[in-house]
Amino acid sequence: MSNPSPSKPYYMSSLRTPIAIRFSAFLSIVNTLVDAERDLAGYSGQDPAVDVWIRDAEHAYAAALGEAANVMSLPAQTEADLRMQTVARLFLFAMNSSEPDQMAYLQHRARQTEVFLLPWGDPVNFRLNQMILQGLGLFESYAALDDGMFDVSADAAACHRPGGASPAS
Repeated sequence: MSNPSPSKPYYMSSLRTPIAIRFSAFLSIVNTLVDAERDLAGYSGQDPAVDVWIRDAEHAYAAALGEAANVMSLPAQTEADLRMQTVARLFLFAMNSSEPDQMAYLQHRARQTEVFLLPWGDPVNFRLNQMILQGLGLFESYAALDDGMFDVSADAAACHRPGGASPAS
């Protein structure tokens, strides 16, 4: 765990760990992946124009896998790092799995948010919990794509925007 120092005060240390920085990048990439996969929903792949969307989704998938592996490869310095790595691990298992039972189990685990969250009451933990919850929301969106249960309405799309705000708000 990281120790506070004059150059790295405690209130900033958890937000600036290598894992927190990479996890933020990972969330952005997963958001792109979910958007790219959602764009493909309902298309049979017979239209040559869809090839660009398929390539975009494949690139986003590879980038998300790579970034999740980056998050996992870094040494955890704080409890928050361990929690963010757990969310990244969920994605790694889900993205490498073709078993419906395993996906159902991972979705069940992701819905147990209290397991992933840090204690509330601290502004840094609040921000870190927002990132963790965003990751869990993106996981649900990703898993729903595989189920064919993804609602492409604007309200459903808001669940994976930072802050969960809809475009109208």
